[in-house]
Amino acid sequence: SSVTIARPARYRKTGDRLNMAFIGSGGRGGSNLKEFYELGEQIVALCDVDRGRLAHSANVVKERCPEARTYQDFRELLSREKDLDAVVVSTPDHMHATAAIAAMELGCHVYVEKPLVRTVWEARRFEKVAKACGVMTQMGNNGNGSDHQRRNIEIVQSGVLGDISEIHVSTDRPIWPQ
Repeated sequence: SSVTIARPARYRKTGDRLNMAFIGSGGRGGSNLKEFYELGEQIVALCDVDRGRLAHSANVVKERCPEARTYQDFRELLSREKDLDAVVVSTPDHMHATAAIAAMELGCHVYVEKPLVRTVWEARRFEKVAKACGVMTQMGNNGNGSDHQRRNIEIVQSGVLGDISEIHVSTDRPIWPQ
């Protein structure tokens, strides 16, 4: 199937602020919102089906981005917001591909929480749309991008620990009822 491109992707110069929208603003979405807000990006739109989470997120950004508009339906957000550069998708997993692909077709770069998609078909469609629209994409997998994780990889790859035959891992997950 063909790809509909509503407008070409825009690129900013280094240091320019991005006009960003957040689809899913609770839980991990709230953390993503806070991180990008603290980096100084321009938050222009927020979306969440939960009115309470949406109101909380609007309050988080109100000091510097008081004009951030709120939506409960990402399709409405994408149809109304004409000046977006990037969209962060932090919805429940089953909506990742749908929201991200719709944003890419509008020329928006996307950051999508893991898992990127649910099916092989969605993965192939995601790739096709991203390439056709010329947008950049990233799947959120923050733990593997941290300095301490890179240092751990460096230590293992250096050989200083010798041959590793067994690894034990512990986690604090789940940290809320899941």
